[in-house]
Amino acid sequence: MLTFEFFQRILKFTTFLLFLDQISHAQSHTKFSSYQIQFLNEFRNAYYNLYLEENIPKLELSLEKIGQPEQSAMRALLAYTIFSLNSGSELEEQTTKDFHLLSDEATLRLKNKIFSNSEDQISKLHLGLIYGLIGSVELAYKKNYFQAYRYGSTGMSILDEVFVKDPRLADAQLSRGIMKIMVAQSEWYIRWFAPIILESGSTTKGLQILESVVQNARYVQDEALLAHALLLWGDLSENKLATTLKSIKQFVDIYPDCLQLYILLAQGFWKLNQFESANFYALKGLERLNQHDGRFVRSNLNSIQSFLYFWHYRYLVEKKEWLKILHEVNKQKDSIIQMTFQAIALQYLGRTEEAKLLANKTFEKLEESELKMPLFMVPIQLDLAPTLRKILQSDLFQKG
Repeated sequence: MLTFEFFQRILKFTTFLLFLDQISHAQSHTKFSSYQIQFLNEFRNAYYNLYLEENIPKLELSLEKIGQPEQSAMRALLAYTIFSLNSGSELEEQTTKDFHLLSDEATLRLKNKIFSNSEDQISKLHLGLIYGLIGSVELAYKKNYFQAYRYGSTGMSILDEVFVKDPRLADAQLSRGIMKIMVAQSEWYIRWFAPIILESGSTTKGLQILESVVQNARYVQDEALLAHALLLWGDLSENKLATTLKSIKQFVDIYPDCLQLYILLAQGFWKLNQFESANFYALKGLERLNQHDGRFVRSNLNSIQSFLYFWHYRYLVEKKEWLKILHEVNKQKDSIIQMTFQAIALQYLGRTEEAKLLANKTFEKLEESELKMPLFMVPIQLDLAPTLRKILQSDLFQKG
C-alpha cells in the first residue's frame, strides 16, 4: 500500500505526465510551435536516458527559440525537473528557490496573456501546468498542505475549463488513468478522501486507460508505457503484472539508458517467479551502467550498482550457486552488497564462524553508509539498507 508520504511525492510525476498528455491533443487544434515540440522531444531523450544535467546547455539553446510566454513555462518545467532530481540532496533548497523564481515569472506572463485574450487555451494549459508544479512542490518539499491543495485545485479548474471549451482534450486520459492507479494502491484514508478532491481508485480501470493511451495516442505513448512502472508499488495479479512488465520493457527498448527501470524489471519478474528473466535484466542493467557516463548516474553509481547486484546475487542464492557468489564477490570485497551475499554463501557452505564475523562487520559498515537511490521519475529515494539490515540480523546467522 502507498502511504500518504509516498502518494504526495508521486503526484509530482503525475503532474509532469499530465502536461505531456495535454500536448498530444493540443497540437491538432491549437498552435504549439515546432520549436516547443522540438524542445520537449530533446527534453524527453535527455531526461529518460539519465543525461539531463549535461544536456541543460543544449536545452537552454532550444528554449531560446520558443516564444513567450511558453518559453517561461518550459523554463519552469525544466527547473522543476532539476529540483526533483536533487530531492533529498544539499542542492534541494537552492533548486527549489530557482523553480519558484521561474514559476513566478511564468505565472505572471501567462496571466497577462490570458487577460489580453481570454480564449487563449494554450496559455491556460501552461498555467494549469505551472499551478500543478507549484502545488506539488508545496506538498512534497514544504509540507504546506493548504497551499498545495489551493494551487492544485486551481490548476485542475483551469484544465477543466479548457476541456469544456474543447471536447477533443477530454480524450486525454493519461493523467486520469495514473490517478486511478495511485488512489487504488494507497492507504484506506487516501482511498476514502481522494474521490472528494481527486479521482476514485481502480487498478483495473487505470490499467485499461493506460493500455488505451498506448494504442491510440499520437504523442504520449512513451509516457503511458512509463506510467506502468507506478503499478509495481501495489499488489497486482499475475496477469496485470505481466502486462505491466511488457510495457516497461517497451519503454526500455526506446530509452535503453533508463537504468533504474532495469531494477524494476528485475523486481517485477522476481514477483512472477521468473528468476531467469529477473537475473537477465539485472545483468543487462549492470552492462548498461558500465557504459553510462552521465553525471546523475556517476553520482549515484554505488547505489544503482548495489540494487542491480542485489537481484543478480539473489538469483545466485535461489540457484544455490555458493561458490559462484564467492568467486564474483572477490572482485569487489569491500562493497556492502557483495559482503552481505558473501556472508550468506559462507553460511550455507558451513563456514559458520567466518559468516558470522563477516555479517557483523558488514552490519557495522552498513550503519555508516548510505544506499539510497533517487528515482529519476519521482522525487523519492529508494533505500536498500533496511533490506540488507534485515538479512544480516536474520536467524540465518544465528545457526551453528
